[in-house]
Amino acid sequence: MKSALILGARGQDGTYLSELLLAKGYRVHALYRPVEPSLSLRSLFSASLLSRPNFLPVAGTVADAMYIRDTVKALSPDEIYYLSSNHELEFSHLNYQRSREVNLDGLASVLSVLSESPNPGRLFYASSSNVFLKTECSPQNETTPHAPGTLYGLFKSTAMSLIAMYREKFGIYACSGILYNHESPRRSDFFLPKKIVSTAVAVKFGKDLKLRIGDLGAVRDWGYAGDFARAMWLMLQAEYPRDYVVGTGIVHSVEWVLDFVFTELNLNWREHVIFDSDMVRQIDSKDLRADISRIGLELGWQPEYHFADVLKEMIKYEIENFSF
Repeated sequence: MKSALILGARGQDGTYLSELLLAKGYRVHALYRPVEPSLSLRSLFSASLLSRPNFLPVAGTVADAMYIRDTVKALSPDEIYYLSSNHELEFSHLNYQRSREVNLDGLASVLSVLSESPNPGRLFYASSSNVFLKTECSPQNETTPHAPGTLYGLFKSTAMSLIAMYREKFGIYACSGILYNHESPRRSDFFLPKKIVSTAVAVKFGKDLKLRIGDLGAVRDWGYAGDFARAMWLMLQAEYPRDYVVGTGIVHSVEWVLDFVFTELNLNWREHVIFDSDMVRQIDSKDLRADISRIGLELGWQPEYHFADVLKEMIKYEIENFSF
């Protein structure tokens, strides 16, 4: 039985990937950061995951270098998926430390262990389209020069360079997926599409809410988290490790998302959305759009879900789980 270690297993990517690997017969070790000691596993993972005997939650944090080294050594998994991430955008000393620890230092610990192992497992690292945030090139592919412009993008870009160095120097199987925005019903409210859906559903149920939005014209290449989990797995099944851009190649504006979601609920978004100039990002991409030619040609991967269908699933989930 193949085994996998997922670092950052509680997020949407981690749960979809866990389900995919379990369906393929893996033993899945799911590392999660315990937010509060009083929280039970049932409040952190779904009952369907916890019911699987081969799903094994592990409490810990990638920010603890010694713990991560010991965990990887002890488990010696066939595949490691580094999904832990910290979305710090603005620069400050605290943000720098947090973002570096999660996005880079933890990865360095994993790479170090793999380089010392006589039989190292394969490593996937979840990078981000934010490595291209300030680029003038569109669409972006694997050869597009990095131009991050934020702490988050900076450490993701640095992590990719570190992986390439370890790959070349030690011959380990390690690769990066440059992931564009991807959503699902499991997305947290930190992200805009989920905020839009949850607000619209609350309004539909009679709540008097207003949603503050910055740039209505901002566009993103939005995909489906389940599709992206499949791309991660495929990248570790290839003969040779390569980095790939993972997205859809199709962009939608914030205004389009607002119009689609509110119209699905027979609402007019203009009655419930307030423009807030303070929320307009000082640094933002003009057109982050994925060129997925390489992953399609070499791994046969294509997104299966249209973003409109993802939003419909998010709306359905929010309605079914709405709390009055």
